Amino acid sequence: YQPLYTYTVPANMLGTDRMLRLTLNGSFAVYGGTAQTLSLRTTYGGTYLASGTVATFSSGQSSGFKVEVLLCAANDTGLQTAHTRFTRTATQAPSGLISAGTADSVTSNIYVAEDATQALVLGVYAAHSNFFFMTRSHFVVAELV
Repeated sequence: YQPLYTYTVPANMLGTDRMLRLTLNGSFAVYGGTAQTLSLRTTYGGTYLASGTVATFSSGQSSGFKVEVLLCAANDTGLQTAHTRFTRTATQAPSGLISAGTADSVTSNIYVAEDATQALVLGVYAAHSNFFFMTRSHFVVAELV
């Protein structure tokens, strides 16, 4: 897995009752070779929040994707809940025309036991096995809610 985006959550930022929302929009394209799969993973500290495959494409296809992470303090600095969703957002044909994407998505809801009194990294990572496969993040928004 290669990093698409990492954010260091400052120590004590979540406290016992705050939430961090991270939204990443990106795209990927297969420029040659065989069909490829885009796999995404999110982590917080040493905990895997979610991991899954968003879509499989053949050469000449591309797509957008969106990663949403809600990281919430669970009334304790040592306990959080995390909701993560990976969604394929649009498909682009070789002609350049964009059509609505399918409902390919991965959703995860878990409890996390990390010490939020320490600075911890919230990361989004991507994996694929084709040299002709390109992944990029277009924009990221991290907000304290």
